[in-house]
Amino acid sequence: MTCTGIAPDEIVKPFPLFVVILSGQFGAHPGKSIPVGGPSVVSYHRRSQLSIWPGMMDPLSPRRGFEPKVMRLTSEVKSPASSCTLLAMNKLPQMGVERENLIGKTILVTGAAGFIGGALCRRLVQDGCLLTGVDNLRSGDWTRVPATVRLVERDISDIDVEEWVTMLEDVDTVFHLAAEKYNSSKSTPSRLIAANVTATERLFRACAMVGVRRTVFTSSLYAYGSLGPDVMSETDRAEPITLYGASKLMGEGILRSIDREIGLSWNVARLFFIYGPRQFADGGYKSVILVNFERLLRGEAPVVNGSGDQTLDYVYVEDCVDALVSLATSSVDRQIVNVSSGHGVSVRELTAQMCSLHGFNSSPDHAQADWTEGTTRVGDPAAIAQKFDWMSKTSIEGGLHQVYEWMQSPL
Repeated sequence: MTCTGIAPDEIVKPFPLFVVILSGQFGAHPGKSIPVGGPSVVSYHRRSQLSIWPGMMDPLSPRRGFEPKVMRLTSEVKSPASSCTLLAMNKLPQMGVERENLIGKTILVTGAAGFIGGALCRRLVQDGCLLTGVDNLRSGDWTRVPATVRLVERDISDIDVEEWVTMLEDVDTVFHLAAEKYNSSKSTPSRLIAANVTATERLFRACAMVGVRRTVFTSSLYAYGSLGPDVMSETDRAEPITLYGASKLMGEGILRSIDREIGLSWNVARLFFIYGPRQFADGGYKSVILVNFERLLRGEAPVVNGSGDQTLDYVYVEDCVDALVSLATSSVDRQIVNVSSGHGVSVRELTAQMCSLHGFNSSPDHAQADWTEGTTRVGDPAAIAQKFDWMSKTSIEGGLHQVYEWMQSPL
């Protein structure tokens, strides 16, 4: 297809770029064109990855909170369509989503002492919430959590429905982040199923019984089971290939089941690769970012497994927290959405940026390729942008700088 619009190499990063079709037709799939009678949103990730909502938007106006810029460039896209005119913008306009005010509300967070849980607790305390944090500290650290949080050091696998009901009295919102990770040295298949499936069912059932206003569940990209090359979308068929991914998909199904049985307001965040300061505690998982920054700070060369072409979708932790809060406060519920940037970064590119930050001018060491060789794990963020007005804001360069500064600072 040739259209008057946006050339992938010309647009301002980071992806995704959201555009509005003003007129004409646009090809969503090979052999299929969508006639456009009015302004419509398109999420443009790369030449063959498109997400389209025909006629979704009202006529554009300056009140919408963005400054559009008309681009008239020719791009080749692997889908047939007639010419169309595109209007580019760096973010979706505000869609008038109603928000619940959490100030003074009682919130319960499981996995509160974890990397993301701790960041979420800090944000919620800052927002004036009353917090209870539950964590077994197998890979968590209470120093991540503000002193005003009521701490419950328990394994969720040991809490039955009746006890949850007591704990959830007067709780407005539940964030369920606690989980056994498949890549943790302390985990076993039986522990994973006990925490991620059995204990999760008990918690969600208690939330429904008590009448918690909103339950937010952190699922995972591993629920998809995809290793690329296509960008992962919520409309894709989920076929997890790990026990962890299967358990997360089961958690999503449990929410739906209990909602149908009793009634429950919920949203699910399928998290991609979340990174940032305070990521690692004893027994947890060290990302390639932490491993290679540690090597650089010791004066060693970073290590790249295989070609380094494996591509990941990184989201800075504060942006992830913003997404979770949006899922908790929005009037929109019963949604499963990716928390992703839509922009893949190869390990080779990532390592080069880390070396530049540190001032390391030599080549990285190369190790044997592992199972990630040749994989692409990138999520389509169009649904969360359209439904919850959220986009990843922090560039990979800015996020890496924050991690590097944290790792150099004294404890």
